[in-house]
Amino acid sequence: MAYLYGASIKGIQGYIFASSELKEIIGASEIIKEIESQVKDDQFKEDYSLTEKPIVLLAAAGNIRLVIDSADDAKNIVMSFIKDIMQKAYGITVVQALVEIDDTKDEAIKSNRPILEQKINEQRNKAVIPLDKHINILKLDAKSSRPQYNERKYGEHRNKSTIQKLNKYENHVKYELLSELSNSNGKIAIIHADGNGLGEFVKNYTGDISQFSKALEYATYTAFDIASEELDEKGFKKREVILGGDDLTLICDASYALEFTRLYLACFEVETADIEGATNGLTACAGIAYCHEKFPLHYAMALAEELCGHAKKHAKKINPTLAPSCLMFHNTKESEFSSYEKIIERTTEATGISFAFGPYYIGNQLLDGIKQPTVDSLVNLYKSMAKNEGVMNAYREAVDEFYQGRASLERVFKDLNEKITDNTFSKNLTSLFDGLEPSNLKVQKDGIDKTPIIDIFELKNTEGVASYEMQN
Repeated sequence: MAYLYGASIKGIQGYIFASSELKEIIGASEIIKEIESQVKDDQFKEDYSLTEKPIVLLAAAGNIRLVIDSADDAKNIVMSFIKDIMQKAYGITVVQALVEIDDTKDEAIKSNRPILEQKINEQRNKAVIPLDKHINILKLDAKSSRPQYNERKYGEHRNKSTIQKLNKYENHVKYELLSELSNSNGKIAIIHADGNGLGEFVKNYTGDISQFSKALEYATYTAFDIASEELDEKGFKKREVILGGDDLTLICDASYALEFTRLYLACFEVETADIEGATNGLTACAGIAYCHEKFPLHYAMALAEELCGHAKKHAKKINPTLAPSCLMFHNTKESEFSSYEKIIERTTEATGISFAFGPYYIGNQLLDGIKQPTVDSLVNLYKSMAKNEGVMNAYREAVDEFYQGRASLERVFKDLNEKITDNTFSKNLTSLFDGLEPSNLKVQKDGIDKTPIIDIFELKNTEGVASYEMQN
């Protein structure tokens, strides 16, 4: 008799982005990585007095999945593992579940994994009390509203969670402030990328699940490294927060965010094509939230996740089984703290035109016979507009006005038609989406009127990839 074991950190993004201090974010990220790497280490067997080292199915993005060989080993892990995790990382909560299986063969593992995931999801819905829960008589850390720890460190009394994060950060001092990652406009980007259809793929996978998990993680790291190398020599500043499994969360210089994401998604497909059973490669979608370096990062992170979700939803209309790779982006305003969906609803109501022209696909895709916009065609359109610097500068600071009403938007459309006479501009418009032309900068897409022009101006405002491309 053997056991399938699963542990998942609840609200991992909330734990990492509880503060907008880069030191604390990096420290929290390193704590999560250490938890994930612990189960892969030979020392794990000694730490929990196990007779056999468990088979690691997954150890990424705050999720641990193990195959345990005996009842005694399962008992030792269940009794101590999540307690140890919560003590290492005050402020997080962890849920766990256990499923008995006949043996450790792939067939038994695959048939019982859905049961394990269901049990974990049930546990997620139950309240778990964090270790830094407090009563009103305790003195609180003013920055976090958590109880102060009885140790004066880093200049003042801080809460236990913050001290743990800062302690862990001390060995990772490449960047200390978000301003060190921002570009000349003070802009950073939060990128969140997530694999498509992995649950369905694993369900039908006939190979070794453990080897698949390792191969997937290797492909993710390789895709990240290749995409980074392409841009590092140009001064790309970044800090990965989550990287593993099929997940990526990254804080970076806004100037390179779009190009990095395009490269990463393309490389992910190529690298996963080497995995047994993934002949054409796996795919992923991404969301990019551009924001000022002082914007609350937990809002930007939530926006990036939401954008990724919108991209996935649209891509599944093309292929429900394996959605094609694509991305969406949005440049946040200092007063924007609502969901992306509500932001778009407000602007559509005000102007009668949606500014959400994405998602932008990595390769050519058709939806209901209609060619979808690609990242490459968007960048090409930007280049042809950016040749007329006067036009770009005339409107880049006035983007907020476009969100207020139809009149301002129509004036921009008219001026662009009159001022940009370059034939390349017209060709690139049509290349982006059929029906677009200088005299018609809005089209019916996904059942409503949409325009890509605001995305162009937002790229200019954030000094996005297209600006960097112009320097080549």
